[in-house]
Amino acid sequence: MHTLRVKGLYRYGIVVMLTAITLFLGAFSLLYLHPPLQSDSTSYIQAMGILAGNPLPADFVPTRILATTGGLSLVLLLGHFFGILNAWILMNFIFFIVIALASFFLLRTIFESERVAFLGALFIVGNYGPIVFGLNYLMDAGGWAFYLLALWGVARYVQTRSASAILWASAAVGIGGLLKEYALLGCIAIAVALIWSFFREPRRASYLALATAVIAILPVALVHTVVYMKFGYTYLDWVQYNKQTYVYASRIVEYVKAIGWLINILAPFAIAGAWIWGRSIVKSGRAFLETPRNIAVIAVVLSAMPVFAWAGITERVLFVLVPAAALFACFLFERYERIWYVFLAPLALYLVASVSMDTLIKFHRVFLHLPL
Repeated sequence: MHTLRVKGLYRYGIVVMLTAITLFLGAFSLLYLHPPLQSDSTSYIQAMGILAGNPLPADFVPTRILATTGGLSLVLLLGHFFGILNAWILMNFIFFIVIALASFFLLRTIFESERVAFLGALFIVGNYGPIVFGLNYLMDAGGWAFYLLALWGVARYVQTRSASAILWASAAVGIGGLLKEYALLGCIAIAVALIWSFFREPRRASYLALATAVIAILPVALVHTVVYMKFGYTYLDWVQYNKQTYVYASRIVEYVKAIGWLINILAPFAIAGAWIWGRSIVKSGRAFLETPRNIAVIAVVLSAMPVFAWAGITERVLFVLVPAAALFACFLFERYERIWYVFLAPLALYLVASVSMDTLIKFHRVFLHLPL
């Protein structure tokens, strides 16, 4: 009993420490970077005005209402108490904390280690994406937060076969899909988990597939239907617009640059961890599909792959690759868990790089003109 109590206090302490570090990172980012209104912020503000009942501009395009109506509505609601801009930052700050905690519980579920999950979660929430774009006048943070909550639900499902876990994941997708499309990528992770369980419990998996599909897709489908009926606009119009807008001389070079800026110091750890995981799969042979951890890894990785089909190549879009990279890095952290503290130094450099990344990118563009 005493041992269990000590373990419980240790786990609680790790979560408290992670939350405290996340709060510090968020506050420091806001005070140091002073987030400005982005180019996209103007279109979000215009969409909020339409939802609030303002006259419809002649050139209005309802993309933001289509893809982020939940976030816009939440900002409007909180804006009555704090003002629109303050409410916007407050909402994203809360989502920033959710990103950290959801990452921690996702990784703890997979690796069953607080230390490994602690390191992995900080590499996710301390990334350039959440630090700069999440804590800004944008809507990305909500989509990222609920995407990670969905992945956590999927990981719990493959570990426990609990129906409530997969239903939790689908609810995260359904709610998060109203905040930003990133959350919808959780549908892929859910599908991987259900296909895996179908071969064990086909009848139960079929019922769960129907339930999760309704919960995950219905809210977004309703919004898209209303937007189409009112504006005659669909997500395909938005996709086509982006194809015409984002044209690159070399998509490979752009991917290398964007992923390099995004993952930077995490990259060697992720590559080493992927090697460790790959070797374990080779050794286990066909039996690797019998291991819930492997299914969770496959679900996380596959759920991030659709970002390569998106026309725009930006760090904001590609952030969904970071949880997969951190997941692979955790295999390395797990192997050297006894000396886990040696990873704190590169983690600190990683956090500094995230806060300073915009300056580094500007320096590169002005002075270096190098592909990396």
